[in-house]
Amino acid sequence: MPSDEFTLDFFLMPTDKVQLAYYFSKQAQTAWAFFYRNQPPGDPHRLLTFYANVHLYSPINSFTSGIPSHVAIICKSASYIKHFINGDLVSERLAGVPAITTNTNDLIIGAFSLVSGFGQATLDHLSFWNRALAPAQIKQHSERRY
Repeated sequence: MPSDEFTLDFFLMPTDKVQLAYYFSKQAQTAWAFFYRNQPPGDPHRLLTFYANVHLYSPINSFTSGIPSHVAIICKSASYIKHFINGDLVSERLAGVPAITTNTNDLIIGAFSLVSGFGQATLDHLSFWNRALAPAQIKQHSERRY
């Protein structure tokens, strides 16, 4: 039985490259996309979560090049999307979030033909959870060693 919520958590060490995108579906209209963006002056060091034309950005300069940060993205179907960076809630969308749908598309990390300008970063300790982790659990994960 599919879950109506999930958590994606990982460590990200960004570079000064333009953009790094992580897509988790081949279908752009229903794709979950997680971008690390570094396009100064408008979008320096931000996280973007995109799903079915719903966007959520972290604050500008959420990351520092060469410094690992813990990232957690939590979604509850038709309810919310939340970004945590280093254990702290930094942005959330509480309305207009579509229901999570299931599909049999491939899982693609680090490439997508409709997006150009990929950059470089290191991902470590990548975990998918079929539930929304509690803030205390996210904080505990963020304290792991990179």
